[in-house]
Amino acid sequence: MKKTSRVKITKFTLVLTVSVLIMSVLTACTAGEKVTSRYDLDVVDATSNFYVNDFAGIFSEEQINSLMEKAVSFDEETSGIQVVITTVKSLNDAVVGYELVVEDQNGNRVEGNQTDSTNNPKFTVEEVAYSMYKEYGIGKDDMGILILLSTGTGKGDGDIRIETGRQMQFYITDGMSGELLDNYAMEYLYEQQYAEGLISLQSAVIDEIRKQVPTDWHSQVATTDETKVDSETTNEATGIVAGEAGDNSGSDDVAGKDNSETKDSGKGILWGFFGSIAAAIAALVAFIKQKLKGNTERQELEEAKKAEVSALRDEYEAKLAEKDSLHERNVRSLKGDYQRLEREKDRKISSLEQSLNQANGEISTLTKELEVMTDKYERAQRLHPESNFDEEVQNMIEGEYKAAAQEVDNNLAKILSTVPTKDNCEVFAEAIGLIDSVQSEVRKYVTSDRNEITLLYSQAITLKEEFERAEQEKRDKAAAQAAYNEISGIFDSNPNGSYRTYEALHSALAIFLGLSAAERAFFPDNSLIERLKRTHSVAEDDYRDYNAAHDAEGNVRSIIGSMYSADEDDRDRLSRAKRYYNGLTSSQQRYFSDELLSKLNRLISEADDDHRRQERRRRDEEEARRRRAQQQRMNSSIHRSSSSSFRGHGGRPGGGGASRKF
Repeated sequence: MKKTSRVKITKFTLVLTVSVLIMSVLTACTAGEKVTSRYDLDVVDATSNFYVNDFAGIFSEEQINSLMEKAVSFDEETSGIQVVITTVKSLNDAVVGYELVVEDQNGNRVEGNQTDSTNNPKFTVEEVAYSMYKEYGIGKDDMGILILLSTGTGKGDGDIRIETGRQMQFYITDGMSGELLDNYAMEYLYEQQYAEGLISLQSAVIDEIRKQVPTDWHSQVATTDETKVDSETTNEATGIVAGEAGDNSGSDDVAGKDNSETKDSGKGILWGFFGSIAAAIAALVAFIKQKLKGNTERQELEEAKKAEVSALRDEYEAKLAEKDSLHERNVRSLKGDYQRLEREKDRKISSLEQSLNQANGEISTLTKELEVMTDKYERAQRLHPESNFDEEVQNMIEGEYKAAAQEVDNNLAKILSTVPTKDNCEVFAEAIGLIDSVQSEVRKYVTSDRNEITLLYSQAITLKEEFERAEQEKRDKAAAQAAYNEISGIFDSNPNGSYRTYEALHSALAIFLGLSAAERAFFPDNSLIERLKRTHSVAEDDYRDYNAAHDAEGNVRSIIGSMYSADEDDRDRLSRAKRYYNGLTSSQQRYFSDELLSKLNRLISEADDDHRRQERRRRDEEEARRRRAQQQRMNSSIHRSSSSSFRGHGGRPGGGGASRKF
């Protein structure tokens, strides 16, 4: 244990010891004074019914039976949670033999009932409910609720309280108790409909307990026992008894002793001293146990947090490694793309350099040839100054252009004499291309008319298009006729629309829908298609009805397929099976198996008959149980004693609750 923890324990022990010593001295100094607690009243015994103590007589016999049945069943269902209702005409009627011992101004004890100006004992609904809960021992392990109603003498004198056990207070708080009273009881009580208000309140309280209290409440109560034992040990050592707010009474043993058995103050101080030491030791042990338990829990929590952090760190590192791996792959991919582009760039540069070197070589060769020719031309001019070499060169070049143009005209002359047909479009297209490819210097010497060739080309194209259009019409007509023949054959074999002909009619309609618009234009009989569509629509509806009935049959067979007889336990399954059939339309039901429907109806009838038999049996058993309970109540009322037909589980009050006046 750390040093700070030891310091805290030492401080706590010193403070607790001093506090207990002071309380012990005060207790010893006041020893011998007898004060009977108003929260420890002697109340009337519970009736034989226990769960419904109708001292005010507001319930009918049927209402009592109903309330009893709910309370007993809930007690058995929850293994010990009890909800008890008690009604009295006045709170005074619930208390017997109350005596309060007090002192007057001179210190003399005055005995007698505490009364008001009308000589009536004064008790609050909280005091009576607390005492009655404790006396009846309601609820197992403090898990109980008492509903106490005092009708009062007139309007505004009535009281009602929900008293909860200590453990029940963890689930049904004071605020919840008040809300239950306000929402389910007060509206009836203001109208003096006491029975109706309590019936409504009992149902609401039981429902709220079912919502708030877990089914394993026994184990949760057990977890708090150790804390309770430590707390009670400390309280007993210091002589303090837990109770309602304002309860300052001593133990029952002290209250039951005669006032003459007063201890002397010195002996009381001595016993108080020893009691304080025992209390300090007990408190120290409890604190150390709690501290050690807290340290263990904190250590477990820290280890859990460390494990969680380690898991998160591992997950983060794994994701980081995955991210790094992905980044590395991306970098490698980008690096590969970059290297590939670099190589491609180098290849293109190398290719361009080669082309450039080749062009430079050609330029160099042409330059040399030009130099040679220039040199020859200059020598010829010097040898023959009288000759006009520029004109001769120009004439030579013009002669070459005219020769090239003549060759083009010769080629075009053959084409111009050709008759255009659907098969020689390419000839005229090549002629137009030949004219367009001639150099401009040569083209001015070409005499053939390009427009004439273009006209011949257009005529050839027109002939080709007309031929192709005629051929396409033949194909469309042939396809339409073939489709008509196939559809007619199918429709003639399946003239009626039903689920049996649906597939064939659907395939026939698909054949027509598969035709192109041009092919449909040549379909021989469009009325056939109209009849086909109508018949197909009828078949499609019938096909859906058949499939729906088939699916419903499958669902029903999955439920009753292996059933040969039925009882009331099968009613839900059979009802679900019948819903499958009832969900079909009349046109769908005609395809449902008559044999399967007959079996289903037979099983439903058997289940209903068995249910009626079981209902009669249960009613007879309930009537017999009610009669036995009535006989027991009658016997109990005749031979009533201190014992009861029902009893509590030993619960203690002190949990809390809520009160209202009406």
